[in-house]
Amino acid sequence: MATMERQAAIPILRGIPHDADPHFSPGDGNTLVWRSDAELGVDNIWGMPWRGCHAHNLHRFAFSEHTSHLSKEARLIAEGRSEGMFCQLMIVAISLRPAPLAYRITNETYRYITDPRFHPSGRKIIATKWYTGTRSLGAGEGWVYELPASNSSLGGKGTIHPGDGKRLLGRTLPPGWNSERYGEQQIGPEHFIWHGNDEVIYSKNIRDESSFTYSKGEHAHPTLQTNSYPQT
Repeated sequence: MATMERQAAIPILRGIPHDADPHFSPGDGNTLVWRSDAELGVDNIWGMPWRGCHAHNLHRFAFSEHTSHLSKEARLIAEGRSEGMFCQLMIVAISLRPAPLAYRITNETYRYITDPRFHPSGRKIIATKWYTGTRSLGAGEGWVYELPASNSSLGGKGTIHPGDGKRLLGRTLPPGWNSERYGEQQIGPEHFIWHGNDEVIYSKNIRDESSFTYSKGEHAHPTLQTNSYPQT
């Protein structure tokens, strides 16, 4: 039986922001996406080009959680969120001509977005966008976001607007509800995974029609639905 060599985990992102749900692009694996509350304090989807564990190992920087004494550029480099030509002077990393490394794919300022999943093409992702109402937990919708042709094209982030993206799967209106009451629907699809090029698998509450109730986990079943999103 083949044995696996034990490897030590290395940090590739650090700092105060909460980073979660990482996924590599299919095939070449040269892009990493995840959710983070960096910059806006609301969970958005971020990405970065992946160059390997050695290139992203942040152990090469002296780091402290208390980085307020650093310049913004030096702090972003130490946290793995920016890169550039740099040198080490004693234990302080000095940044020269910084360039963006981590870039924001979504720009939501109120609705939070989680669990990005790559399309098999690697050119877009689907993620769950959450809508809050009378419940503290959000109702999910499936939103598709195109990745930029070049990672560097999003360095300025000014071209991303709140609400960008395309809704692929929304909430279902209960019988007798009209479209004006759509915002009141507290139940929706969530946790999407691509199934081939034109289908997605997701989870959805199929017991409650309009108002969420607890203690019924065994009644929630995954659903397979054809995706009508046009392929590119």
